[in-house]
Amino acid sequence: MRIVYTYRGPRDAGREGEVASDLAGRFGAAEQCDCMEADDGTVSVTLAVRAPDAPGEDVAAGLRDRPWIIDAAAESFGEGA
Repeated sequence: MRIVYTYRGPRDAGREGEVASDLAGRFGAAEQCDCMEADDGTVSVTLAVRAPDAPGEDVAAGLRDRPWIIDAAAESFGEGA
């Protein structure tokens, strides 16, 4: 599944790596497959997560607990991805 999360920039590869590492530890495998910096100062990161026993919404909800993450969702926020 793919998980998209957004945070306020500037881009922070260290934090992004922590998120991927945390999800990999909890679900078995996670890797970042995309990152986009928007003109409004936000950064959107897409992760491929292999979590066959966890619904995407549960994975996204776990990311929302981090105070620096604005939002997280399974698949996309509706932008046609």
